[in-house]
Amino acid sequence: MRYMRPWGHFGLLFTHGLPWSLAAVAVHPTPLTALLYLGLYFAMRCTITAMIGVWGLKQRGVWPKLILIPIWDAIAFLIWAASFGRRSIRWRGSDYYIRGGTLVPVSSASAEQ
Repeated sequence: MRYMRPWGHFGLLFTHGLPWSLAAVAVHPTPLTALLYLGLYFAMRCTITAMIGVWGLKQRGVWPKLILIPIWDAIAFLIWAASFGRRSIRWRGSDYYIRGGTLVPVSSASAEQ
């Protein structure tokens, strides 16, 4: 996604609530700020997850898993941040570059240069 829609991939930065909440607490480290930002983040994420999981997808067992939301969000943010460190992608066990909207094997791309 980073190569095909670079601005959309960068825009994902604004959808990660946990890092923004942690940044707010780092800028103004008081118990009230931590409770407010982290509490609202967790409440909103639980609400969204419950709406989608329970009402939308009719899944059972969503409620006990809500406590795992901050862990999932932290991992998702780290994966997003790590995506800026690679120039190639791995798909089905092979490495590729994206050139002109198509996948080019790394070995072919290095031979072209």
